[in-house]
Amino acid sequence: MPYKKELTRRMKLVGATETHLLQGVCLVCGCQICSGGYPASRSSGIEAHTLTKDAKLIWQHHRERLLAVWRDSNGKQAGVSGFNCEDSRGAGRTGLPCWAEITFDGVTFPPLDKSWPADVKQAWQHIKDYLE
Repeated sequence: MPYKKELTRRMKLVGATETHLLQGVCLVCGCQICSGGYPASRSSGIEAHTLTKDAKLIWQHHRERLLAVWRDSNGKQAGVSGFNCEDSRGAGRTGLPCWAEITFDGVTFPPLDKSWPADVKQAWQHIKDYLE
């Protein structure tokens, strides 16, 4: 329970975690929902890129804000770095669920739709690749 209190105090997720929750792409350094993949995580006995026990709680706490970005009807933002969720802005506007919705909420992953814009097709491919 102490972790939940800490989570409510911290309103901002690191960019790696935001990207992981939306597209499943773990940027390793600083990801709060998986064990990382660097030597420090191996010393704890957790397999690299394994979801931590708090991953679902982190998603539930930040779900509405991240889905608002994911489903933004204005689409992608120009010139973002790719290390935060702004790079995924609007990728789910055509009905594509994000990685965390599929992983934690049980939403069905849809087949590729050829009518989707190129950026949404790319997001679909990222999510498909990381749904393991």
